[in-house]
Amino acid sequence: MLARGMLPQEGCYAIGIIIGTLRFSYFIIYLLIFLIFHFPSSQQSIPYALAVIAFGRGSAIWYLYIIFQNSLSAFQKEKMTKEQDSV
Repeated sequence: MLARGMLPQEGCYAIGIIIGTLRFSYFIIYLLIFLIFHFPSSQQSIPYALAVIAFGRGSAIWYLYIIFQNSLSAFQKEKMTKEQDSV
């Protein structure tokens, strides 16, 4: 059941924001655990460590972008709805 004045799309944006936040948190924790427990101890393992760090960082940035995009879309829909109500 939807709250009064809430469009179905706004609920989807909220779910997207929550899922994006959870995924972002997962990759941040993934990076921290990797850095704590698998920090490179030799020169041969440095490229592997950099690849893992780049992957985790790229994924975290991607999900941060998704959170931002869903938040912006939700606020734009809310603004458009208020403008339509005032007309």
